Amino acid sequence: VVRQHVKQMIADSQEGKDVIMRYRARDINMSVSIDVFVGPTVSQDIRSQMAEAYFVMNEGFLCFPVYFPGTTLWKAVRGRERLVELLTRCVRESEGRMEAGEAPGSLLDLWMDRIVRERRGETLDEAPREAPDAVGLADEDGNSEDMAITEERIVYTLLSFLFASQDATTSALAYAADLLVQHPEVLRRVREEQDAINARVNATLGDLAHEDKMHSVLSLDTLREAKYRRQVVLEVLRYRPPAVMVPHIAIQDVSITDEYVCPKGTVIMPSIWDAQLLHQTTDNKI
Repeated sequence: VVRQHVKQMIADSQEGKDVIMRYRARDINMSVSIDVFVGPTVSQDIRSQMAEAYFVMNEGFLCFPVYFPGTTLWKAVRGRERLVELLTRCVRESEGRMEAGEAPGSLLDLWMDRIVRERRGETLDEAPREAPDAVGLADEDGNSEDMAITEERIVYTLLSFLFASQDATTSALAYAADLLVQHPEVLRRVREEQDAINARVNATLGDLAHEDKMHSVLSLDTLREAKYRRQVVLEVLRYRPPAVMVPHIAIQDVSITDEYVCPKGTVIMPSIWDAQLLHQTTDNKI
């Protein structure tokens, strides 16, 4: 999926078209998220509709809160409704595939496969967890809540996954591309490291097809080998944190200093941006 987007970016650039990295990173991220969460079997038409609906919905978080037909907020609500419809369709199709005995190909498939197997009364591989019945779980305040797995709950969980996986990762990718262009010596070292890993892996694979070799090169093991690239990623996240403020609620009294105690229930908004750059000087900046 990523290679297809990169090839398209290269082709567009060679044709003289503008390649705006923020939008291209957003499209790559959405495609990968759909593959991981919903599955590679989703048609291109549904992918495009899901992406469009999500981006329209996301605009609603950034607009002036005026709601009547034609406003950005009104369009965002319609986008969310459309996304729920599409995800509901994907859930039902996944359930059908798992009922037919197909192998799971996504997070949704794994979830539906477990539900189907439990429905059939099959013994699951993993050890049973000690947990109360599906109905009667307690929330964080100790109140009883119906936590039964329903189609609606699955759909809104997938919606939450899509939402959580988009903006921060897209920002990080865009910053990484921008900073690597500004620091060609770092880009050169990243490429040299990857070329060395490629050469070593390809030498062990013999006559395998090129695509099979590329899949082997981009494995978890080879990703762990790329230590310099990992340092670059961590430095990008430090220098330009994509989530600059993440709110937390204190679940108990917390001593901030000897003189001040943050009371339980307080909403805390730590500035990640300031914390990451607090000790940066001209000698140790990126």
